[in-house]
Amino acid sequence: MLRLTLVVTFLLACGHSADHEIFKDCSRIEFCSKLRSRAPEAKYVVDSASIDTKSSQAQIILVPNDGSANLNLILTILEENVLRIKIKEVGSERYELQNVLSKEPTSINFTADDTNAEFLRLISGDVEVKVKFSPFDIECYLQAEQWYEITNQNQSEAYVIVESGSLDTFVLLGPKPVDTVRQYVGLTGTAHLPQLWTLGYHQCRWNYNSQEDVKDVVANFTKYNFPLDVIWLDIEYTDGKKYFTWDPNTFSDPIEMQQNISATNKRLVTIIDPHIKVEEGYGVYEGALEKNLFIRTSNGSNFQGNCWPGLSSYLDFLNPEARSYYGSLHTYEKFSGSTPVLSGIWNDMNEPSVFDDNLEKTCPSDLVHHGGVIHRDIHNIYGLLHTMSTHQGLLDRDNGTKRPFILTRSHFAGTQRYSAIWTGDNTADWGYISVSYSQCLDANILGIVFCGADVGGFFNEPDTELLQRWYQAGVWLPFYRAHATKGTKRREPYLFDEDVQAVIRNAIQLRYKHIPVWYTLFYEHTRTRDPIIRPLFYHYPEDVNIYKISDHLLVGRDILVRAVAEPGVESVQVYFPGGSEENWFSIGSSEVFEGNGFVDVPVDIQAVGLRLINYMRGSIIVRKDTVRLSSDEMADDGHTIYVNLCADGKATGTAYVDDNTSFDYLNNKKYYYVRIDVDGDAIILTEIDEDAVSDDFTFVVDQIVVNRVEKSPQDGFHSASKSSFRFRPILTHQNRSTLRTRAPVDKYVAEPPTFDFPNATNEVEMTLISNDGSSNLTLTIYALEDRTIRLKIREVDSSRYELQDVLDEEPVTIPFDLKGSTFTHAALVTGDIRVYVNYTPFTIEIYNKDVLEVILHGDRFTFESSLGQVFAFGVSFPQAIQLYGIHEHAESFALDNTQAGGKDPYRLRNLDVAGYELNSPMALYGSVPVLYGHGPGATAGIFIHNAAEQWYEISNGENTTEAYVMVESGSFDVFVLPGPSPTDVVRQYVNLTGTAHLPQLWTLGYHQCRWNYVSQDDLKDVVANFNNYNFPLDVIWLDIDYTDGKKYFTWDSNAFSDPEEMQQNISTTHKRLVTIIDPHIKVEQGYNVYDGALEKDLFVKRADGSNFEGDCWPGLSSYMDFLNPAARDYYGSFYSYENFPHSTPVLAGIWNDMNEPSVFDNSIEKTIPGDAVHYGGVLHRDIHNIYGLLHTMSTHQGLIQRDGGKTRPFVLTRSHFAGTQRYSAIWTGDNTADWGFLSISYEECLNANLLGIVFCVIRSAIELRYKHLPTWYTLFYEHTRNKDPIIRPLLYHYPADVNVFKISDHLLVGRDILVRAVAEPGVQSVQVYFPGGSEENWLSIGSSEVFEGNGFVDVPVDIQAIPVYYRRGSIIVRKDTVRLSSDEMADDGYTLYINLDAYGQATGTAYVDDNTSFDYLNNKKYFYIRIDMDGDAISVLEIDEDAVSDDFTFIIDQVVINRVEQLPQNGKLLKFR
Repeated sequence: MLRLTLVVTFLLACGHSADHEIFKDCSRIEFCSKLRSRAPEAKYVVDSASIDTKSSQAQIILVPNDGSANLNLILTILEENVLRIKIKEVGSERYELQNVLSKEPTSINFTADDTNAEFLRLISGDVEVKVKFSPFDIECYLQAEQWYEITNQNQSEAYVIVESGSLDTFVLLGPKPVDTVRQYVGLTGTAHLPQLWTLGYHQCRWNYNSQEDVKDVVANFTKYNFPLDVIWLDIEYTDGKKYFTWDPNTFSDPIEMQQNISATNKRLVTIIDPHIKVEEGYGVYEGALEKNLFIRTSNGSNFQGNCWPGLSSYLDFLNPEARSYYGSLHTYEKFSGSTPVLSGIWNDMNEPSVFDDNLEKTCPSDLVHHGGVIHRDIHNIYGLLHTMSTHQGLLDRDNGTKRPFILTRSHFAGTQRYSAIWTGDNTADWGYISVSYSQCLDANILGIVFCGADVGGFFNEPDTELLQRWYQAGVWLPFYRAHATKGTKRREPYLFDEDVQAVIRNAIQLRYKHIPVWYTLFYEHTRTRDPIIRPLFYHYPEDVNIYKISDHLLVGRDILVRAVAEPGVESVQVYFPGGSEENWFSIGSSEVFEGNGFVDVPVDIQAVGLRLINYMRGSIIVRKDTVRLSSDEMADDGHTIYVNLCADGKATGTAYVDDNTSFDYLNNKKYYYVRIDVDGDAIILTEIDEDAVSDDFTFVVDQIVVNRVEKSPQDGFHSASKSSFRFRPILTHQNRSTLRTRAPVDKYVAEPPTFDFPNATNEVEMTLISNDGSSNLTLTIYALEDRTIRLKIREVDSSRYELQDVLDEEPVTIPFDLKGSTFTHAALVTGDIRVYVNYTPFTIEIYNKDVLEVILHGDRFTFESSLGQVFAFGVSFPQAIQLYGIHEHAESFALDNTQAGGKDPYRLRNLDVAGYELNSPMALYGSVPVLYGHGPGATAGIFIHNAAEQWYEISNGENTTEAYVMVESGSFDVFVLPGPSPTDVVRQYVNLTGTAHLPQLWTLGYHQCRWNYVSQDDLKDVVANFNNYNFPLDVIWLDIDYTDGKKYFTWDSNAFSDPEEMQQNISTTHKRLVTIIDPHIKVEQGYNVYDGALEKDLFVKRADGSNFEGDCWPGLSSYMDFLNPAARDYYGSFYSYENFPHSTPVLAGIWNDMNEPSVFDNSIEKTIPGDAVHYGGVLHRDIHNIYGLLHTMSTHQGLIQRDGGKTRPFVLTRSHFAGTQRYSAIWTGDNTADWGFLSISYEECLNANLLGIVFCVIRSAIELRYKHLPTWYTLFYEHTRNKDPIIRPLLYHYPADVNVFKISDHLLVGRDILVRAVAEPGVQSVQVYFPGGSEENWLSIGSSEVFEGNGFVDVPVDIQAIPVYYRRGSIIVRKDTVRLSSDEMADDGYTLYINLDAYGQATGTAYVDDNTSFDYLNNKKYFYIRIDMDGDAISVLEIDEDAVSDDFTFIIDQVVINRVEQLPQNGKLLKFR
């Protein structure tokens, strides 16, 4: 069936819309409230005897069943598949709208079929109209497919309520969005081509105070190299708000001011409103009064209302004489002091605005216009008539030689013929950026193509990030103007710091580079009626995923733009439309994306103008890349042509050139309009209109930039011909680069294993024989519990270090069955798992329930003694399309593709990288060598049990999802995690490395830290102020400067002279202290920690046997050798209250930092060199990545011993590895105050959680955090039982939904809370992805909205909150009375949020214990319950009957039951109660 797009256009000019205290909603408008509540009824039938189809109209009488007046129905079929429907009352008349249509539409003949007794058919071409007689009903068909029906049936529909006037409706039958828009614009007209300068940058504020102020602004734009075309004047330039005058004091010489503006190739626009000051002697007023041109009251007197001038009268623009009079005032003679430099007029306040709240700030409806027309009938076209008058006035002023420029606030259908619009008095708030795109996209598809918004926001003060983002977003709206209200700080771009200036300058310059694009599109609009900017569905109408996307737009057909309208983001979701055959070139990088939907694209404050602007592959974009200070100055510059080649080497585009100013393009066809084609090496220019007079115009090409795709697509990503990369390691890693470039080769064959067939065995050993004379290898395969497979490979004639201390315990092996083995392969079977080892070529395949999950490729397998002790192997995941894991990197949660010679492989090497880069594979503080491959049908993974430096080459895609792993040294010990679900694979990994123990409750509260609180008095003040200002706080932290000269386990005797008193002070407010203690020990005789370790020989050593010494915070330092158990014991013992003087139990946690370990020497990558020697002769390179893990192990044990094993230790570490979760929380390291780092924190912590490290710090709104402490605490307890992460990516519970695979700015807290970060500056709305399908519903905790799990929805946000949702069917246990610490909330009762599903059921869990000790683990002292609601019954079931729960109470203060009240419509449930 043909899918049609249809719009019904009502030619009506009345009604109200707003929801403000001043402005009424429907319930306060009598006709709206009554009609809205009226039940549908079949009121009319057709009088079949009345049907007259003899002319080009069908006239039909409609007879009501209630005795009211008959109606006359007139149907006309118009050109281009449009139906016009008029309905009039028989015996009375209503006002019929004038001046809106560009011309009276041409009707076409139809064939009438009245042979059926039940309906009349009208047929013309592809259009068929069926009028049913009883009940009356109209159906419209196109090509015999029904699309629209005016009926009482329940379907997708609109109910239109109109106050007055005639019913004159156009039905636009499409069938495509393009057709529908063109049909509508065919009725109301196109915008004429604007003058070129109007497409540049405009600077405005209310108000520039004087002509000297204007001169200064213009001069500073020039001085600071900001392009500018227009300076604007708001109302204060006038003499007492009398329009067409100048203030004699502040604008005493307007002609001189305009000459000054003109000298810099710029122009002036002034405001002129429709209200006229009531003042004798004011010529404009007296002339209109004399000619009787004002709107009148019902008693015949002139209507007067207050506006800017005070008491004012309002011109009656419905009167042609009034329009002529007003228009004539724009002449240079009558507007004294105006010159051609005053190039445009700003028509504001033309709704019309009256300062009377009782009238909704406008003219009352019963006023009388020309011809006796009541104001209510034409209210909504008042602004249109105003601009019509101004437009004619400017035409007359310049004798028709120049295209007028007008900006209006009030507008109606047809406004585009006269004026540009802007979105009105917006606010400096992030949400208004996104709304500006929505509003202008809406206007564009409704024909009003010249649309923009006040950049920076009219009201309030934007912060610099918001201002920069707005300038960047505004570039891509047709009208580009900055504006601000009086009383706000001046915000001309040159007033800001240079870094902000640079961002704004780049944005404005990007606008000017694309002016040829804008100008060509405006010209093409006059020919095709197409919008200038377009929603994605305009060109991709079949893609249902884009119907609600409004923060993206297409500039023409070929430029895709995504606004950054959310604060602090490092990446945003960009939707690339068109399918795999449609590709998009990023203009700010070498990336090319397939049109397969959402991709997470990195951004920074510099790059939004680049990374989020994409040219369509196959397009040619014509620019001017030499940017000057105005468009006039660029008029003679040559063009740069960006050729974005298709796969077949072709591309096409257009360009348009004329005199930039006059109507000669229209009246005399004076222009040059060219089609540019590239085919292979040939560039062909074809003049499109052979009869155009183009001799006066030149099209100079300065440069051609050709963009070619160099790499075949992988998961939607290509590499283009240009590339740049920001990070390279400090050292050259010859081993890695040698392995990376090595071609695959089948080096090994496997000998069949020897085994006692058919008996089972717990391990299988095989010999791998090399074909180049290098050492043979021994492969050992183990089957483990939980379906995990372990692979070990050792050299026959040498040994390597085998990692210790990482696994929670040595895994238990289970038997293999070897019955499937043959002479070509060994088949090892255990339960659902089969391992196939192919002998030649050597390959290992792992199947789960007959599904091939993992392949280890022999042709990429390398053991190299010549390169040290490196090894490498290739692994692929046949069921996956996306790889995850190998934490830690400040990159997208979904791993990106890498390639030789381009993006570096992902590196795992724990390093002290302060202020690390975003969106880079560079190594950071932690390393967790776990790789997950996920696809819609299955998930699998591998864990490389090795702590040496590693590099990962990544390839994602439906055909090849694989990694090439390069390891510097150590043993090959790989665990294969066969899944098959994300839950399974995570639990299999956590089974190996252990769960985090339950943290103390206070650790889940808010922590306050800085480097550094300077004294204990400073610390007291901070704690006191948190209380004074009612901020919850659980922990205050001290960085290194609390110590005596950076000697750990000491206190500075001056700044922290009485640490015990300080801790007592903290404790009285129910708060705690955490201090930093690093692993480097200051080399200083007499410092007991150093002396004792030196005596016991506990430091890391150099290759020559001397103690390794390096610089760190204390200066020269030695480093504890935590591989040595004695060193761990020694270091841990210093946490005791005796050995750490003045510490008390208030010092409740320890912060282990700088433990990569950090050494201040850039020549060795700021860490210990690989040839340093540890306990047992182990080289540092073999255990480098577990140094931080061993450090926290020592600290954890020290805290256990300090408190007699009674209290769960809290440790925070920067460096970490697999297994760290057993000892410590982590944080994401030394990030930067940049929006991108907010977004990347979700990515890093989601990654960490999937890799078992569940205690990762993410800041949240503090009170909301405390309300949810019971949720967090329960989840941490459940992690100890089920191994599930605390926070989870969406794919964890929705593994088959491919749309969530790369979403990383959303997370699930447990199973039931969905969170979407707002990590983009200034947004008013964000795209939230609701997973789970139509059966899964999500309740907003901040509103009454409920959403179906059907994908992305644009959700409004403000600075107060981020989008948070509870899953329908869940019970969320909270404590809603927030106090100043978690201790103070300990005895408070709970609030249950019961979110009933469609069956009236919900379930959840809650956990209570003593919040501190290990009694929950050792003695089962806790209360753990399941809460269910079914119907009206709430039941509580204790889950563990043998738990000792007598000491615990679970008090419920309140139960909040959320029920959905309305069924879903378009994915959104309107409300819940």
